[in-house]
Amino acid sequence: MTPDGFASAIAAIDAQTAAERGDPAIDPRCVSFALHHGRATDRAIVLFHGFTNCPRQFAALGQLLFARGFNVYVPRLPRHGLRDKLTTELAGLRSAELVDCATAAIDLGGRLATRVSALGLSVGATIVAWIAQTRAIDRALAIAPFFSVVRVPAMLEPALAGALSVVPNLELWWDPRVKEHAEPDHAYPRFATHALAQCLELGERVHHAARDEAPRAARSILVLNAKDPAIDNGAAREVWALWQARGAVTDVYTFEDLDTRHDIIEPATYPAAAQLVYPVLLQLLSA
Repeated sequence: MTPDGFASAIAAIDAQTAAERGDPAIDPRCVSFALHHGRATDRAIVLFHGFTNCPRQFAALGQLLFARGFNVYVPRLPRHGLRDKLTTELAGLRSAELVDCATAAIDLGGRLATRVSALGLSVGATIVAWIAQTRAIDRALAIAPFFSVVRVPAMLEPALAGALSVVPNLELWWDPRVKEHAEPDHAYPRFATHALAQCLELGERVHHAARDEAPRAARSILVLNAKDPAIDNGAAREVWALWQARGAVTDVYTFEDLDTRHDIIEPATYPAAAQLVYPVLLQLLSA
């Protein structure tokens, strides 16, 4: 990595952050950000936040990675992070937008260090799985990726995604008991079923590719919560098993004793993540 490459990447990220801060529609807490050491390091990591959340989700974990010597970049996913938490903008999300975001982010991250890795949660983890399949990065760590929703067999996921895409969009509360008052307040309290379909479609693209080709990532790490109420853990394991069968270096780590929750990263809703989850992730990235 040349100094010019690092400088141009930081300039591009700074311009992106400035543009987002200047956009009145975007929550200033939710803009893309980078933490860097003023030079290209040995390792950089790109963090992809979860479905309906925003880069703020990784503020604490990003600082820990920075302290470990990583240069860190956290992009805002398309149509996320708006001030209007009841926006319907998310319904227009397309899987191609997620791919474009992933490509641009990894290209920038790759100029921040000799080796670049990626970590993501939820749809961010599905993005990381796509990156692992298609890009020669160092490590890909996917936490609870969306390949199929809980209680829907993986073989029926393509039909579910297709059905969700053609029926009228629904805006569903994450927690119907509290509705718009759900935490964290920097995330959307509801999700669009059309957007969910696009997230599942991206997962299906990865699953299909995994049947034919090994991933390009040097090491692919799957992290699951055994009590995840949102995704089908078996569907995610199947992708990793396909990669392993093709000789890829893979790992699967399952938290057996966490609460029943999908988001095991967000400190605003799960303060225990700092003690129970973050140390494991740091170890997996460093081992």
